Amino acid sequence: MKYLLIILFPFLLPSCLAFEPIMGGGIIYNFCEYPIELRSDNIPEHYYKNNKHKKIIYPNETKYITFIIQDDLVEEQNKNRKKQYFVRSKSNIKNKFYIDEYSQARINLIACAENAKPIGDGNWIKTN
Repeated sequence: MKYLLIILFPFLLPSCLAFEPIMGGGIIYNFCEYPIELRSDNIPEHYYKNNKHKKIIYPNETKYITFIIQDDLVEEQNKNRKKQYFVRSKSNIKNKFYIDEYSQARINLIACAENAKPIGDGNWIKTN
């Protein structure tokens, strides 16, 4: 019996460990007057012209996003967040999101942040 436990122990130990990644979340707010299209610097411009499945966010709408929190890649994740931008449908001008990092597990990307204010619990509301 003792040998059986010694043999089974290495196989049973990994079943007690958590292998699932820790997930974080975020919200994309659109406080602009017009719909916006979500884009990234990592994707070439010609892709957006040919793509039928554009990520459009309408005025006063929010989209929820999820991401994996990796302690060793925090700088890389922050760089990728800064590469996100939006294009207003009326003017077709590239605009950067205002990034509000509420905690390591929660971020907010705010389009037209001049039309909004934070309410203190990580959420934002429109001011006008």
